[in-house]
Amino acid sequence: MAPAFRIRAPETPDEYRACYRLRWELLRAPWGQPPGSEQDAFESRAWHRMAITPEGCVIGYGRLHRESEDTGRIRYMAVRPEWQGQGVGTALLAALESAARAARLRRIRLQARTSAVGFYLRHGYRDLGAGPLLFGVIAHRKMEKVVSGEEVRREA
Repeated sequence: MAPAFRIRAPETPDEYRACYRLRWELLRAPWGQPPGSEQDAFESRAWHRMAITPEGCVIGYGRLHRESEDTGRIRYMAVRPEWQGQGVGTALLAALESAARAARLRRIRLQARTSAVGFYLRHGYRDLGAGPLLFGVIAHRKMEKVVSGEEVRREA
């Protein structure tokens, strides 16, 4: 049986458009934000990963960009509700962490919606405290994970 989805980088303009559409539909539209608000200045220099079905439907997405010499930031993690709980988010996160290690980043930071904090804690992220209140209503927590370097060896 073929896998239900695979993780890879978007390759074509249509695939990027599908990724941005998913980001907007899941992370911006429910709060009345306009199309385009799901993108930022880091798009062209980020590592993009999407979860895609054999039929070509983008069902999940995550992005990593370099924040400093040794630190990356994950943004825009999103999985279609009907695919949540089926390993899509875990696979996306693993792919982004792999990209971070390949880029010789030492740590990854992110701001998780409070509803996703448990997911990140299960994957080894530390809760660093309160983050921003997006659109005045969506509470976030600052989170971090060391993905390479001496601290990882000591923790192993």
